[in-house]
Amino acid sequence: MSISANLAWQADKIIIDFELRGDINRLNLAEFTTEKNRIIGLWEATCFELFIKATNSDEYLEFNFAPSGDWDCFYFTHYRSELTQYTSISSSDIEISVHQRQGQYQQNIKINTAHFPSCLQQAVQSKIGLNAVMKIGGKLSYWGLKHPQHKPDFHNEEGFVIAW
Repeated sequence: MSISANLAWQADKIIIDFELRGDINRLNLAEFTTEKNRIIGLWEATCFELFIKATNSDEYLEFNFAPSGDWDCFYFTHYRSELTQYTSISSSDIEISVHQRQGQYQQNIKINTAHFPSCLQQAVQSKIGLNAVMKIGGKLSYWGLKHPQHKPDFHNEEGFVIAW
């Protein structure tokens, strides 16, 4: 199994394309629906994740996107602070589409950035982490651009390796 991701940040939106290649039939992929629900705990199954923080702030956002089209966004004041849903972003700010064929799965995500916290809107530079949680059978595996420790910790800023 391989995973790749592409990211573009335009003036008012972030566009992310996640792609899986290989024996995707082994993955627990919930069926995609056009109804996007906000659900806590998507990381307990297959999901894609975006972490974004301004370099001059401890605050950051975490986004989770499930194959079903469900999603959530959390705001943290500092590393692993209290889990707080970021309600300034709603389903109308998120577009998700899925494309699947033999041996390939793609999830395309567009996020309207107009309702990001001021620390991100005013940032001169941001740090981004792109990650995935894959559930095969009953086991989870954690995929990231960088795992800064021996065990995966997607909240660790050292894993936010994309500078924007």
